[in-house]
Amino acid sequence: YIHSYFPANMATSIVRQQVLELYHGSNPEAKKLADNQLQQFQATPQAWQIAQELMGDSEASVQFFGAQTVYNKVQRVAKGYDALEDAQLKVAAGTIQQHILNPSLSMQ
Repeated sequence: YIHSYFPANMATSIVRQQVLELYHGSNPEAKKLADNQLQQFQATPQAWQIAQELMGDSEASVQFFGAQTVYNKVQRVAKGYDALEDAQLKVAAGTIQQHILNPSLSMQ
């Protein structure tokens, strides 16, 4: 589980490792643990920023998880389950727009 006291770059690295374990690992128990930890991570406020960083990763499965996390968070806000600060929305929208307008950013 990604704690709020981790520096963002360290947390991003940990999340990336868990995503790779989930999608590419061979140990079923490790995959289940990674899935549980990633689900907990997606519920944290830090997930907004880290997910955006993951969308710029070179690995497609990491990009996918980042995009899926942003999508899930937007859905939770739209349904009224979570609150959203304007700053978070502006940053997320800007990052998503950059990836849509310049798909080559995702392929680096």
